[in-house]
Amino acid sequence: RELRVTMSNVVTFQDALQTLQSMFSHVSRAQIKQILLSHRGVMERAVDTLLQIPEPSPQALQEAAQTLDLDTKIRELEAQKLKFIQREQFLQAEEIKNRLTALRAERANRRQQAQHSRHQPHLHEHTSQPAPTSSNVGTSSNNADARPNPFNTDFDELTPLFLRKRSR
Repeated sequence: RELRVTMSNVVTFQDALQTLQSMFSHVSRAQIKQILLSHRGVMERAVDTLLQIPEPSPQALQEAAQTLDLDTKIRELEAQKLKFIQREQFLQAEEIKNRLTALRAERANRRQQAQHSRHQPHLHEHTSQPAPTSSNVGTSSNNADARPNPFNTDFDELTPLFLRKRSR
């Protein structure tokens, strides 16, 4: 007796895209789709092209995870700040605002360092300026106890409305 197995050689574009995505998880779906389209849906050619894209290093993955953690913390603190503002608890909102400023500065510094290391991987010296911290953002330089400058004319959501209107 002979056992016959017939298999369909037809693979839909979506199936090919899904298969390539599972094989190359470090490449975005949009990139895979573009590569697959450029090879007119021929998976073998797309695989050859995708194999040329390097996987991120463990250090790059760790940096991305740290940045994601910072982004999550920032979103959570923004939500807390909004709740304090809605409850008119402005001192607590001001404290969170200062923490947010420090986290945003840290995130910007990390992104700058990541870009710098990508463009000049052979340099390991840090030539960038230190990121501002919550103790020196929005403060006067001669204020020893790091209180916010009361003469600051920048207004934000914590500035009472009547003060914003008075300054105009």
